[in-house]
Amino acid sequence: MLLTVADVLLRMFAGAPIRGTFELVELGLAATFFLALPMAFWRDENIVVDTADQRAPRLVPHLRRVAGAVSAAVLGLMTWQALAGARDSLAFGDVSADLGLPQVLYWMPVILGLAGALAAVLLRGDGDT
Repeated sequence: MLLTVADVLLRMFAGAPIRGTFELVELGLAATFFLALPMAFWRDENIVVDTADQRAPRLVPHLRRVAGAVSAAVLGLMTWQALAGARDSLAFGDVSADLGLPQVLYWMPVILGLAGALAAVLLRGDGDT
């Protein structure tokens, strides 16, 4: 946030924006979101709509197990695809437009976060808490 504010102020008053602000903010947001993802899964703090809790409380443990299995499958697929994207980015030597940062830097928090979230889902078990 401070980087964006500084960039706007320098652009407005000095006519000299900070080079690469967009890329640095983008990288920071990716790191913030994806590196926090494993803890959200570990603490079971995902957004949930409690539609079945009151109507069919006996189904809840079964639904949680299904949700855990679906989450593991989706996170596994996303991790696999992120690894493929990072491998391609590394193979082609992709870099960012302004700062020339290797694109693989953008993939690292994505892969770590998704793999960590997958590990959290698997380690939490069936969700009977």
